[in-house]
Amino acid sequence: METLIVSAGKRSRTVIVDTWISKSITAPTQAYKGVQSLTHFQSTKKFSDNQNSRAEALVASSTTQVRFATDRGCRVVTGRWVSSFTGNVIQNASDIDIDHVVPLAWSWDRGARQWSGERRLRFANDPVNLLPVEASLNRSKGAKGPDEWLPPAGQCGYVARFVRVVKLYDLKPSTAESAWFQEFLEECRR
Repeated sequence: METLIVSAGKRSRTVIVDTWISKSITAPTQAYKGVQSLTHFQSTKKFSDNQNSRAEALVASSTTQVRFATDRGCRVVTGRWVSSFTGNVIQNASDIDIDHVVPLAWSWDRGARQWSGERRLRFANDPVNLLPVEASLNRSKGAKGPDEWLPPAGQCGYVARFVRVVKLYDLKPSTAESAWFQEFLEECRR
């Protein structure tokens, strides 16, 4: 069992990736297809407060207090989330996927396969790399980088965040991808 501590606001939490992550990637890259699902990034453990990582991400990013399905506080039902992909307000948690800005399968092909299990878990749970967004848009994105898919709104911020995570984790995009990122962000600055 691997765990890591991340800071979320004024509190630190032990975070363990849950199996929902494997459901968020629907189009793994060719090189990643040989790996069973996304087992290198996941765990089936829950937090001591009965919340899995999806619930933790929803609680942390809601702009209002969330409502849970039961008194046990395991499954988030409602809250208020502003989608970075559209700017839309989403109040029903079942309409949300937690997007990995840098998809796990994309990262695998660009260096994550050499990481330790602890580093993979840190990457998969890093709040900088997680966004609550419309499920349909997250699924259309799949494992694509921004040179293949962009959200309908907030494209400059999305690409800037993508590049920030790539640099933070020292991932190795191709020369063409790096050139695309640079050109796109230069255009955003104009």
